[in-house]
Amino acid sequence: PNAVLTLVDDNLAPEYQKELWDAKKKKEENARLKNSCISEEERDAYEELLTQAEIQGNINKVNRQAAVDHINAVIPEGDPENTLLALKKPEAQLPAVYPFAAAMYQNELFNLQKQNAMNYLAHEELLIAVEMLSAVALLNQALESNDLVSVQNQLRSPTIGLNNLDKAYVERYANTLLSVKL
Repeated sequence: PNAVLTLVDDNLAPEYQKELWDAKKKKEENARLKNSCISEEERDAYEELLTQAEIQGNINKVNRQAAVDHINAVIPEGDPENTLLALKKPEAQLPAVYPFAAAMYQNELFNLQKQNAMNYLAHEELLIAVEMLSAVALLNQALESNDLVSVQNQLRSPTIGLNNLDKAYVERYANTLLSVKL
């Protein structure tokens, strides 16, 4: 409590300890290299100690990895609601996900995970996939509500991943998508 740390999970204590130990050793080594010509008395002890922000950053790193591991464990179970809950955990540090698209997240992430040699999606892979899937979900929602302006906005969004989209034809693309969706 005195360190004012947030999102500390007692179950992850061994992982925190290892990460903090490694971070402290690295900081000590950097300080030693930087101060190799300074006497012991002149050294600043704080250059070798982790700050509160560094401790919290390392806790967040462990939490994120645990969240990513959990997501990877939940995906093969095939339950869209559990996958959605895992994706929503703040510790995962992923973009917003939408409950109405739970089945899409489940199916697409399952397929993506199967394509990976280790059946494991790293944080960066999850970040890109969730961002794009969320953009697709919003585009589909706009199409279903027959909202031309929202469809155009979603098509213009860089997160949707449409390459070589000629901005001059966005209205035409949107109208065509709306006519096909109906």
